[in-house]
Amino acid sequence: MNILIAIGYGVIFLITTWAVLNPRVPTQIIGTLGLSGIALAAFSSIVVEPERYSVNAVSIRPTEWMLVFCNALVGIWFFIRWVRRK
Repeated sequence: MNILIAIGYGVIFLITTWAVLNPRVPTQIIGTLGLSGIALAAFSSIVVEPERYSVNAVSIRPTEWMLVFCNALVGIWFFIRWVRRK
């Protein structure tokens, strides 16, 4: 199960990095900050904190708090863009 979490973070890292670097995706400043924060948190969850995937790791790490915060930021960004298009 822990390897699935690592794969999930890898997918989040790849997709958010692609979205930030793709010139056809207009992320603007808030979207770029949010997606970059999500990518950095996913990267640090995989590479910087590998002991997180041990059997007795139960506490919530700061990178997961960062993921929650940046996901909220991206949600707000998406909502603002959606309202402006209507």
